[in-house]
Amino acid sequence: MPSANFKEKAIDLFSLLDDEGIDWVLVGAEAMNLYVKRPRATVDVDIVVRKKDLRRVRKVLERVCVDLKETEVHWHGVLSKPPMLLELDVIKSTSHELFETALDRKVLMGGVQVVPVECLLALKYLAAVSALRSREDKGRDILDFMVTFRDNKKRLNRRLLIDLASRAHQNAREEFLAFLDAVENKKPITL
Repeated sequence: MPSANFKEKAIDLFSLLDDEGIDWVLVGAEAMNLYVKRPRATVDVDIVVRKKDLRRVRKVLERVCVDLKETEVHWHGVLSKPPMLLELDVIKSTSHELFETALDRKVLMGGVQVVPVECLLALKYLAAVSALRSREDKGRDILDFMVTFRDNKKRLNRRLLIDLASRAHQNAREEFLAFLDAVENKKPITL
């Protein structure tokens, strides 16, 4: 279940986005926490927003974030400072086709717009193979993938998961199949 800090600040943000008619979906660790038996602590909320809503999203973020920095792929802001630190990453759907897919496939879970577990796992795989991620973050992404996969294995649409993860990059299909085999059979993982 999301942390109390998540509930207070993030739910307020989600309501503002909804009030503005902005198309968004929760991804990342807080989304994964809705699918796992033992949620992990996190100090950030990750959402994806559509290209058509970027101008309106910026205005909302300028109202609610303590600090706000924009890059080509996302905005990073702070919703609350320590000791109840809560950071926000707002990913632009134009960053990768899987983010558009996440928006297209969103479902309501626990009162929050979230992506189905297959899409969430594909996004974790995308993060794990990203050249932009640190080795430490990639390790966390792999562990998140493993835990979420294990907790949802019986209900997963395996074909959909493979299809989505295969979109991570040009040669991702074979690489992902080897990765998935390693996860399922507790083999060493190399990316």
